[in-house]
Amino acid sequence: MTKKEKTFAIFIGCITFAIFALLLEGACNALILGGGRAQALMQKPILFGLFGGLMAGLFEESGRFVAFKIFLKKTRDDNLTALYYGAGHAGFEVFYIVVTTIITIVMADKLPAQAQAQVQTQNPLMYLLMPVERIPAIAVHVSLSVLVWFAVKNKGQFYLYPLAIVIHALFDAIAGSLSLMKVNIAIIEVSFYILAVPIVCLAVFIWKRNSSVKAKSEV
Repeated sequence: MTKKEKTFAIFIGCITFAIFALLLEGACNALILGGGRAQALMQKPILFGLFGGLMAGLFEESGRFVAFKIFLKKTRDDNLTALYYGAGHAGFEVFYIVVTTIITIVMADKLPAQAQAQVQTQNPLMYLLMPVERIPAIAVHVSLSVLVWFAVKNKGQFYLYPLAIVIHALFDAIAGSLSLMKVNIAIIEVSFYILAVPIVCLAVFIWKRNSSVKAKSEV
């Protein structure tokens, strides 16, 4: 890949996350959970986690699929496109979380009383451990990008697309449920790493299997 192609793949990853996760998923969540339904669902951590995970999986993995199918088809012969896209997708999420967190802290005194209380009662360790928590999240984003990449590239592996949705949904559902249950932060962070390992291993397996098939076809 040329430097321009790598930069473009990263850019598409950023834009795709912004459109599918922030705009489309955000609008859909607002529509479904409006009118106090969000607060009611939060009283049931597992259901709330499953809902949030399913929405994230559907929108983000569909965003990857569209990006690979339409905007990155010119570099479909180079599998590195999936990695650079994944870096952009995950990188923009980190940027968004950091920026919104800083804004929330700085503007805390101007927030509604309920929101102020949530900020004040937030465990300071959550902010300090944010970089630690993002490591497995980034690894998962890149891994899921690999799965969807080969789902788009190879017709016989389309099943990897719905599989990516399910994996993403379960990862986010577990993370969201544990957070709402107020499980010890150390346990939550460790669980992120434990959950990320098999996902990364699956992506590596898929990558190597496709690489070996290509190598054999070129012999």
